[in-house]
Amino acid sequence: CEDSGHIRWFNMKSDESKVRELIEAPAFPFSVTSEGLFVGTMVEYKWEKSAGQSECYKGQPQSTQLRAYNKSGVVWARNLERPAGPPIFDNEGKRAWYSDGNRTLVSIAMDNSGKKIWNLELGPVGKVKLSNPARNKGNQLYLTGATFLASVNGETGSLDWEVVTPSHDPLGGEPIIGAKILDEHGIA
Repeated sequence: CEDSGHIRWFNMKSDESKVRELIEAPAFPFSVTSEGLFVGTMVEYKWEKSAGQSECYKGQPQSTQLRAYNKSGVVWARNLERPAGPPIFDNEGKRAWYSDGNRTLVSIAMDNSGKKIWNLELGPVGKVKLSNPARNKGNQLYLTGATFLASVNGETGSLDWEVVTPSHDPLGGEPIIGAKILDEHGIA
């Protein structure tokens, strides 16, 4: 809360400050490629006075983008409906997969273009909010929606299988790959 309702940014080298009404902030941690490309979701907020408050202001989301940065600045950006988790890279760092924050799984080239390779809509029409995918060594992707668990071929974007759960048992979180299942004798 500030009396002016603005966030003040300071230039540490010159001790100058300036007021900005639009502020961009990361929504999730960024993923980093071996070439030093930082990729993650940025949300732009406009700061406005809160209803009924005399001195408090809050940020209203204005736009959401998946962006790639290098040391020179923004390399590419893709518009999103809502924040998406950080992308999952393939073994070579040449492609990545991410949930668009709604019901679409997207594959993109991890070069300076960020070109879309394929996309796949999963779950019922409407707001599904897919988890971020988990990837195995063969680029098989696993992800959840509110009422399903799915496996997708990361190379082709084809749905391999889907398990639907009852609507009263929603799935949350992201799948984890690598857990060992032990038999009754404790052997994996």
